Amino acid sequence: MKTILKTNIAVKDICEGFIYNELEGKGLFGLSGKLTIQPEYQRNYIYASDGGKREVAVIESILKGYPIGLIYFNVVSENNPEVLDGQQRITSAGRFVTGKFAIQDENGMQYFDAMAKDKKDKILETKLLIYECEGTESQIKEWGRLYEQYHKKAYDSKKISAEARKLYGDPYIKNRKGIFEFILGGAVDTKLLEVRIFDETTKKAVYATQTDKAKKKGKSNCPHCAIGHDANKSKVWSFNEMDADHVAAWSKGGATSIKNCEMLRKTHNQTKGNR
Repeated sequence: MKTILKTNIAVKDICEGFIYNELEGKGLFGLSGKLTIQPEYQRNYIYASDGGKREVAVIESILKGYPIGLIYFNVVSENNPEVLDGQQRITSAGRFVTGKFAIQDENGMQYFDAMAKDKKDKILETKLLIYECEGTESQIKEWGRLYEQYHKKAYDSKKISAEARKLYGDPYIKNRKGIFEFILGGAVDTKLLEVRIFDETTKKAVYATQTDKAKKKGKSNCPHCAIGHDANKSKVWSFNEMDADHVAAWSKGGATSIKNCEMLRKTHNQTKGNR
């Protein structure tokens, strides 16, 4: 999926050539006809319902300098994007600028044309935060979710790229779609990657060796129980009561190999986490 973050499109650009047809409610256009604001698969405009509180809130947010959130354009053909997410907010701005509703300010109810010039300029010159994307809707929404969650933190792009290349080449990773979220989140949530587990042959071999050594020493075949101080210190657990675990955590370079495998009592393995 290709994405471009655009910050140079203002409300006045979106509203260029804007016409709102209350009977149709579909196929609205902006950016001088290039942008389809309400594609056929989108729902009708609903911000004017319930007394128009939501469309008024959009304009009030713009006047106060508050962000109105990410907007997503899907590029369906060259220079002809359509709004994938954000059409309610864009339509609210277009409707206000074209005089379809008024807002309350210190001078009473005001339509756009009657507002003070500084307020009109504030609205028209406000830049929108737009992701212009090429991809499926689910891909675009996933990219946006990651942006919203992680964009405030500074990252080293070279380091991120290097880590991503390394992980994409790791044969133990089953879910490569989770690689970037794993990296952005501090490389701790291995569930995102679905790291491959030890096969049954490896687990049974390690269990047999581990249990044999434990019995000769009179200790538990769970290394964690063996160093404890309760009755389990010398308990020998059955194969079904144990889980395979990485001795050195996979996320810290440990391989999913027999040399890096140990069997732990299930309750210990579940609490060990990524240590």
